[in-house]
Amino acid sequence: MFRSGLRRPKTHRLTPNVETCCLMKDRHVQNPRSITRLACGLLSIILLVLLACAGGNRFHPNQPPPPETKVIIHNNNFLDMWVYLDRGAETVRLGRISGNRTTTLTIPPEYTRTTTVFRFRFNPIGGLRNQFSQEITINPGDQIEIVIPPSFD
Repeated sequence: MFRSGLRRPKTHRLTPNVETCCLMKDRHVQNPRSITRLACGLLSIILLVLLACAGGNRFHPNQPPPPETKVIIHNNNFLDMWVYLDRGAETVRLGRISGNRTTTLTIPPEYTRTTTVFRFRFNPIGGLRNQFSQEITINPGDQIEIVIPPSFD
């Protein structure tokens, strides 16, 4: 069969004896330190997951909810507009107001827990330019009135 001078590899068969069985048993026994390390690692991962999920409720259950902060917007412009609340680099869309109407919007309580400086942005639907209000200091529970003029200059 093998004419090219190649020899068939020899196969070695191990016959199980007492020495090999004992060696094989010892391989399966793990070091108690590695088991302890594994248990500590798993415990720390479980603890981190539990801490990450423990954000919970932001308000204390016995504490009354913060008062609502309302914005009354008189839109004297013909265009409908989206109203945004800008605080630094953060922007929150409050809602949509129709043209030539008065609308009341509520600022989410997580933005008005303390006295904060805001700026309102009005984005006309079908228009090109955004309009901004002046910076306004808002306290929890305030009621703010804004009048949008008929035309933007």
